[in-house]
This record gives sequence, C-alpha cells and structure tokens, in this order.
Amino acid sequence: MTRPANSIKLFLCVFSGEDCSVIRKSSRGIHITFAAIGVFVILIFIGCFTSAYDFSYSLFQGNRLISIPIGLIWALLVVNMYLLLLYTVSPAMLPIKNKKQQDSFFTLSMFCRIIFMSLLAIIIAQPLNVLALSPSIQASLQKHVQQERTKMVIVADSLLIKKEIELFLDFNRQIAAASTNIEITEANQNLLSIESKIKGDKIFISQSVSLLNKVKVLDKKIWLTKKEQATMNIMLMSLSQLVNDEIDSDTQFISDLENIQLMNSRFRPDFNQYKTSLDKAIKAKIENYDNLDYLLSQSNFYIKRIQLILYERPLSWAITTGVSLLFLLPIYFKYKVKGKTDFYAEKLIIEKKIINDEYEAFKGRYSKLLQNNVSKYNIRSLTELNEELQRLKKVSAEKFIVYNEQIQKEYKDEVISKYVYWADDPFRTIPKFDIKNLGKEKDFLRIIYPEQN
Repeated sequence: MTRPANSIKLFLCVFSGEDCSVIRKSSRGIHITFAAIGVFVILIFIGCFTSAYDFSYSLFQGNRLISIPIGLIWALLVVNMYLLLLYTVSPAMLPIKNKKQQDSFFTLSMFCRIIFMSLLAIIIAQPLNVLALSPSIQASLQKHVQQERTKMVIVADSLLIKKEIELFLDFNRQIAAASTNIEITEANQNLLSIESKIKGDKIFISQSVSLLNKVKVLDKKIWLTKKEQATMNIMLMSLSQLVNDEIDSDTQFISDLENIQLMNSRFRPDFNQYKTSLDKAIKAKIENYDNLDYLLSQSNFYIKRIQLILYERPLSWAITTGVSLLFLLPIYFKYKVKGKTDFYAEKLIIEKKIINDEYEAFKGRYSKLLQNNVSKYNIRSLTELNEELQRLKKVSAEKFIVYNEQIQKEYKDEVISKYVYWADDPFRTIPKFDIKNLGKEKDFLRIIYPEQN
C-alpha cells in the first residue's frame, strides 16, 4: 500500500477511540477496521453539525453567526462523548473475577450505553428529516397552520364578543330607563344593523365553540379511523368557514358603523359614546386577527414539521434508522475485533505492563515513605532515650552498656515492603494461600504421646 494511503488510514484511526500506538503495531486488517470506524465518527460529526445548524438556523430565523457556533459546539460535544464510549466498549481484557462477564457483550452497562446512544441518534436524526423532507409536507403544514389560526381566533373572539354583547345591553338599558315606548321603538329601528351583528356574533360563538369541542375530543385520540378522520376534516372546514365569515363580517361592520345614527337627538351623545366603544371592540378583534396572522407567519412550526414527517413520510424512519446504525455499528465492529485478530492481546500486554510498572513504582514509593517515617520516629525516640541512658550511665556503666545495645538493636532501620493480600496483585482476582506441610497423622500422635525408650 502506498505511503499516502497508509497515512490517511492512520489519520482516520485517530477518530476510532482506540490507542493509535497499538493500532500501528497491528496487522493491515486492523488498520482498515479502525479506519472505517474513524470514517463513521467523522460522518457522525458532520451529521451532528448539520442537524444542530439546521435547528439553530430555524430557531434564530436564519442567523448564521449564531447557528454555526452552536452546530460546531454540539458536534464536538457529541463526538467527544462518542469517542469516550468507543474507548469504553472494548472487551474486558484485564483479569476479573467473573469470566463470563469478561466475554459477554450484552451486559447491563453496555445495554444502558447503547440505549443512550440510540436516543441521541434519534434526536439528531429529526432535524435531518426536516432538512430533507420538509418540502413534501408543506400542504399538511399549511392545513395545520389554518387549524391553529381557526382555534386561536375562536378562543380570542369568545372574549371580545362578550364585551360587544355587554356594551349593547348596557346601552339598551340606558334607553329603556330614560325614554317612552315610542322612543324605544324608534331607537330599535335605528339599531337593527347593530342588533343583527350582535346576534350573528352570538351564533358564531355558539356554533364554533360546539364544533371546537368536538374537534378536541377527536384530537385526544392517538389514532383515528378513516371515518373519524373524514368527520374531523369536515368539522375543521366548517370552523374555517365560520371564522372567515366572522372576519369578513367584522371588516364590513366597521365601515357600516359610521353611517348608523339615532334620529332622537336626546340619545345621540350616549349613542356616540356607545358607538365609539363598539368601534374599539370590533377594531380590537381585527387587530387580533392581524397580530395572529403575523405570529403564525413568523413561526416555522418546527416540532409539528417533525411530527408530520414521521407520520406521513416512511422515508423519515429509514433516515432515523440509518443515523442510529451510524452510531451503533462502530460499537459492534470495535467489539468484534476481539474474536478475529490479536489486537486486544497486544493491547493486553501493553496495558498489563503499564499497570504492573505503575504498581511496582507505587510499592517503591510506599516503602520509602514508611521507611522515612520509621527513621524519623527512631531518631526522635533515640534522642529521648539517650537522655535517660546518660542518667543511667552515671549510676551503672554496665547496665548502660547492656540497655544501650538492646535499644540500638531495637531501633535499627529496616527495609519495609508493602504486604500483598492477593496472589495476582494489583488485579486482585486470585486469593493468596499459604501452603503448609502439615505432615502425617503419626507425626501428630508423636507430639501428643512421645515415644518411651
């Protein structure tokens, strides 16, 4: 193989989540396997960046200065977690007590890690689905937007129409309290168009709320039959028509309201005040329509896009499955290297050497630390005892010599080593047994009953 191709393979192996120094010492097949895993990791990085960038781009309304850093940070975060996972999915090579667990792939720990990576892959796949399949669900999305607009208009109008009714009833009470029957009849003749509008709004609220409640009942169901779906579509079309008629009625009524006057001049100031309040209430409804249309036009309904794509486009499940396999296959390939090559055997030799060397260095440091502490203790103790020995020397030189020799022998510096509890320290899998030659039963009886000459 040419040198550039070999360099590319070794470069890709950097992203495999394994020690490159061990990979270099392995066979050509190992190089190819780990280079392929590195390609998977690079594809994961690209997919994560694209997914996060598209989501941020939609969230921040096309702001690339924010979307690009978010995409890079998210991709680096996920890839770093993934490389850590790849490093930990290596089979257990160092000695452990449970040999079955050492050879098993589907452990509880591995199951939890695979579930975590699968969930992460499913989340990352959804913006990719939106990026690839969003144009194919525009009709359904527009239908959903229209449904949401209809529902919001009905909810908002139900409150504003109550205000219209209250204003109309208050004005009628004012006229009834300060006029004769003839004047009331004349005023009612002049207010026929307003009264007709109020009645129409009442009917609109009654019909729309009733239909809306029926739609909500069907919305609570997880799955709709064809008949229920057809009924739902009919009710939504009726709601949409009611809302459009109400919007047209409000727009037309604003222009008609200016021409409405009371013939009786005595009620004209009160009527003008009422007409001003009514005009504000109707204009508030129209302003609410405009604000609602603006808000809906600014929203991209990202979550709804994901729902519609998953519901209507089977290709989205293929993309999600592909992204999940992109995350999971390298884990399986890396684990299967154990049964096909001597890569992990080579790695085992290196790791055991590192652990044993570090353990020996630790025991050396441990021994030196204890010896230093004991030496300091001896020096301190000998200093204190020397004072007592000097006093003893004045009393008895012979006893001074005897005790001084005993003390010097007792406080002599010794080489201290760490006690090993296990036969295979530092792996601690084989208990340490002291083998003793106990002899035979006759030997034991001779100890109890010594033989007589």
